[in-house]
Amino acid sequence: MDIIKAAGRASSILCILVLAGCGGGGGGSSPATTVPTVNPTPPVLARTVGPAQQAYLGGIPLPQADATTAALVNAELPVNVPFPFLQSVLDTDGTKLTGIQLTDGATLTRTGTVIHNGRPTAQYDLKIPGLGVVASGLFASENLITLADGRKVSVNLTGLNYSLLGSWMVNGSTPSFQQAILVTGYQSQAKNLPTGKATYIGNSPMGADAGRSVGLIFTSGTGVRMGTLQGGATMTVDFSNNAVNGSLNLTATDLSSSTTASWNTVNLNGSLIGVNVVGTTSASGTPASSLAFGSTSTGNFNGSLFGPNGQEAGVVWTLNDPSGVGKTAVGAFLATKQ
Repeated sequence: MDIIKAAGRASSILCILVLAGCGGGGGGSSPATTVPTVNPTPPVLARTVGPAQQAYLGGIPLPQADATTAALVNAELPVNVPFPFLQSVLDTDGTKLTGIQLTDGATLTRTGTVIHNGRPTAQYDLKIPGLGVVASGLFASENLITLADGRKVSVNLTGLNYSLLGSWMVNGSTPSFQQAILVTGYQSQAKNLPTGKATYIGNSPMGADAGRSVGLIFTSGTGVRMGTLQGGATMTVDFSNNAVNGSLNLTATDLSSSTTASWNTVNLNGSLIGVNVVGTTSASGTPASSLAFGSTSTGNFNGSLFGPNGQEAGVVWTLNDPSGVGKTAVGAFLATKQ
C-alpha cells in the first residue's frame, strides 16, 4: 500500500470521525457509529515526515456573526457566501511529507441543493488558488470530483450551529497529494464577547457539550505509518486577561493494524487576541500506543470564537515530535461554551 492509498483511507476514516463528532448544526442526522475495517498492509517505501505548520487563513476574512445571524441547519452553509478556511495543510511529493502554507487560502461556497441518493443535498464549489483547484459539484461527504488535469478532489464537512470543521484532499496521478484539516464559520465580533471566564467543551455529538476533536498522525521509518485521532476537547478562555488554556484527550487508531489505544494528552497554552485563540501545544502522558509522541513534542494552535456572542470555538492544532524518524499530527476541534 503506497502513501496515496494510505492517505485516502485515512481521509475516509477521518470523514467518519468528523461526521460522528458533532451534531450537525443543531441536531441534524444521527451520527455515524462504526468505522470500516482498513487494509492492514503498511506502506513499504522509505519516507520522511516533516513538521506540520500553524493553521493559516490566507488573508480572506471570515463572515461575521451578529444578532441576526441564523444558526446553520444540518451543517449546511448559506447559498452563494464564500467561507474561507482556517487550515493546516500537509503535502507530499512521494518521498517526504511536510506542512505547507497556501498564501491564497481556500474557500468553500454552497451553490445550491440537488437530489442526491434520493434526498436534497447541499452542493459546493471548492477553490484552492495555491494549488490551481476549482472543483464544482462537491458534497460535504467525500464524493470525488476529477479535475481536467486528472487530479481528484474531495471535501468533508460537519459542524455545530455557527462553526464547522472538516478536511479536503487533492491527489494526482503522480505520487503526490495535499490534505488539509480546517475550521470555518460565522466568526464572533470582539465587542459581543462575554466577560470573565468561559469553558468550552466538545465531547458529545449534540447537546450542551456538543463538539469533538479529530486528527491525523503521520510517522516515518521503513514507510509512512498513518493513524487517526478522536476524542474530547476542553478549553478555558479568560476574557479579562486574554488567556487561553485547555487539553485534548484522544485515542489513536493505527491504520496498519486497525488497533486503537490511548494517545497523548495535547495541552493548549495561549492567548485571546480579539476573537482569535492562538498559542502552543505540548504532549503529556506515556501511552502504550505505537503512535505515541514523546514528551518533547511541541506544536501550535490557531482558532477563533464563533457565533453572535462567542457561543462556540473552533481550533486547528498541530503537534510535532522531533525525535527518531519524525512524527507529525494535525487536527481540529469544535467546542460549545458552557
